Amino acid sequence: MVVVTYNSANDIRGCLRSALAAGAEVLVVDNGSRDGTLSILESEFPDTQVLENPLNGYARAANLGFRNSQQDLVVLSNADVIYPADSLEHMLDYMAARPEIGVVGPQQVFENGR
Repeated sequence: MVVVTYNSANDIRGCLRSALAAGAEVLVVDNGSRDGTLSILESEFPDTQVLENPLNGYARAANLGFRNSQQDLVVLSNADVIYPADSLEHMLDYMAARPEIGVVGPQQVFENGR
């Protein structure tokens, strides 16, 4: 999983906790955060690989993450996404069973079930 961050101190914990609980290998690409995001990553997620992208650019950061990932399938994530149990596994299983598919995304489910 590649997670792109920029001043994501308020969101990164939930994202990484849910991704790591799902067994994802996470690579964070930070776009020059100045709000303590890097300190949180260093102190609370020391085993998570972090790359610093000095220029704030989502596509540049995503490409840097893709180039440095060692995985066959890569999930690109924003820092404010929290992954429900089994959601990553379902998406990756779906893609692995259908090699002709290049991209999948989750369906957003709201608390009222819609």
